[in-house]
Amino acid sequence: MSGTHESNGPHTTGDSAPRAPVPSTWHPRPETAGDVPAVRRIDLAAFETAGEADLVDALRRDPAAWLPGLSYVAEAPDGTPAAHALLTGCHVGTVPAVTLAPCAALPALSLDGALPPRGTVRYAAAFGIA
Repeated sequence: MSGTHESNGPHTTGDSAPRAPVPSTWHPRPETAGDVPAVRRIDLAAFETAGEADLVDALRRDPAAWLPGLSYVAEAPDGTPAAHALLTGCHVGTVPAVTLAPCAALPALSLDGALPPRGTVRYAAAFGIA
């Protein structure tokens, strides 16, 4: 998931009101220890409660769930982390699996522009997967 993603252009809210300009280039990369506070800020801004941010903190401490290198941030062009995606280990019954959650972006930089200021934020394009 490393590399650069080019935006598809301007985005608006569902009522056609303009949002903050979406960066034209995103830089996804694995999270570093220095990103932990920024990831928490992103998750707190993107969701209505601290539940997701607290979950990420708890998963970081759980060696059975945490998969090193699979917590990603996407940097805005200025290098500021603006989006976050986390893959963690889990089990479906007795079968090992991986889950993707949470996925978040700063609401002002919501990539599809059709979401409310708070809540689940679609940002897959920031990670080059949409």
